[in-house]
Amino acid sequence: MPLPGHASLTSRTGEQIAIDFAAAYSGGTPGGGAVWDIRLVGAITITITIPNGRPLPDAFCVIVSDFGSAIFERGGSAYRGRIVYANPGETFLIRTASMGLQYDRYQSYTFLPVGLNSQGGLLIDPVNGTARFQTNLYYGTPFPSTPGGLWPVG
Repeated sequence: MPLPGHASLTSRTGEQIAIDFAAAYSGGTPGGGAVWDIRLVGAITITITIPNGRPLPDAFCVIVSDFGSAIFERGGSAYRGRIVYANPGETFLIRTASMGLQYDRYQSYTFLPVGLNSQGGLLIDPVNGTARFQTNLYYGTPFPSTPGGLWPVG
């Protein structure tokens, strides 16, 4: 059963970025070596909200590493769009486990303004000082705060 997830980012110049998605747990089986995963279900929806006084470009090209990209057009002072996984039929994993060891999968994002008023350049992550924002979507889900035995299988 997919559960909703949410992550929030803020650029160095104050743009607010909301990432909404759904994630599902695929549980281990008896004798399966404690192998399980949490995977993204469907598309990622991203909203970029521009603060007052900042230029409003025509659109943003949003790139999610190893996932896909899309052009988001402006609606007022915000840009909203969905990115569908570029590899249909495959699973986009956000956390896995095998033999009792858990492995995180990090996602990186680039936000490139395009068209008129794009002179502000790429949005910059204030944490690392680059145009590459990074998340771990696992921590944007209910799974970390729920005991593992109570995770709904989906």
